[in-house]
Amino acid sequence: MSLAGLQGEVRNVAPLDKRVGAVRWEAKKEGERQVLALQAPEKPDPIATVVAVTFKAPPALDEAASGGVPGRQAADGTIALKAPDAAIHGDTAQYESGDGKDNIGYWTNKEDWVSWDVSVTKPGAFAVEVTYACADGTSGSEYVVSAGDQQVAGKVEVTGGWASFKTEKIGALKIEKAGKVAIAVTPKTKPGFAVMNLKAIDLKPVKE
Repeated sequence: MSLAGLQGEVRNVAPLDKRVGAVRWEAKKEGERQVLALQAPEKPDPIATVVAVTFKAPPALDEAASGGVPGRQAADGTIALKAPDAAIHGDTAQYESGDGKDNIGYWTNKEDWVSWDVSVTKPGAFAVEVTYACADGTSGSEYVVSAGDQQVAGKVEVTGGWASFKTEKIGALKIEKAGKVAIAVTPKTKPGFAVMNLKAIDLKPVKE
């Protein structure tokens, strides 16, 4: 569980529904992110176990660590989309962390896709950068990054391992209007075992 740039000492983590019992937790740093490692309670809620995180003091938001406020365009116009903040649609893809990973992984079904809802305040043209990893023998997946009805295509290359990430520019997108915009990554082909380990999508403003 990523805290997405929240900086502060965690006092306690406890389920909101006391009937599920206590939950074991550990707060730690993984790269630039603060992460909570949680162990499921003995009697988890069958639908969703909701936990409350209590800090010893009001936490601060480190925008450099979080890549900006999730779901909000940064002041310089950049749209930073990180794996822990993605909505995952499908049965196999999931967020994984640790051992150098901070990404959407286990992406073995081509029908799975991920998305972010972003509040755009400064529309325009954006260069699209994708940060991902791919092991030998699993490259070649084709995918598109879309924003509304605009899209740009990319192809996954070998990076040297599932935790060896590279950032690749794949083209440009244009967002015409301010407001809520859904940005998605959708696979088109998957010739290997998995699509990729997706760490981040960054949309950076470019002059037209």
